[in-house]
Amino acid sequence: MGLELLWRRRTHWSMGLAGGACTALLYALFTLYSFSIWEAYLASALVITCVELVFGYVFNCCLGMNVWDYSRSKFNLLGQICLPYTLMWGLLGTGVWGVTLMAG
Repeated sequence: MGLELLWRRRTHWSMGLAGGACTALLYALFTLYSFSIWEAYLASALVITCVELVFGYVFNCCLGMNVWDYSRSKFNLLGQICLPYTLMWGLLGTGVWGVTLMAG
């Protein structure tokens, strides 16, 4: 939520749930398997984008909360995920991978 506040100057409580889910999933994945930095980047991009799609579909499409809308971004799917953010999520998740390596 803190990163979103820095980036967008606002956030929504559902982002705390999504961020927590992403962190828990990535931490579990990175402690169970050994990844190179590029594998960690790709796994992070995929996991975080999938979580974002699920949360976006539930909170934005089903519940109509309009937490975010990527429909104006290139290469978007249902306005809930888009390629530019997927690429950034890979970087963010690689940080979790680094912390996991240091922890253990």
